Amino acid sequence: MFAAFSESWEDGEILLDNGANPWAYDKFGLVIDADDFHSPTTERDVAAYWRVREKLLKMGYSIPTPRPKEILKMAEEGK
Repeated sequence: MFAAFSESWEDGEILLDNGANPWAYDKFGLVIDADDFHSPTTERDVAAYWRVREKLLKMGYSIPTPRPKEILKMAEEGK
């Protein structure tokens, strides 16, 4: 999640490829948002963004992602 927020989609891709949980959330209920482009700054990062998005979709990740309050509620319910 941090890699995506810091606009490093290449790092996010490496993390996903190595088993990172895309549903990992922070104390505010924020998760990686594959529907939020975050203005990649290089061609490589733009390409990585689209690869990450496709990988997330193949994993069954919902786009758009639930709102942070919904994420926290789901976590509380054990979902």
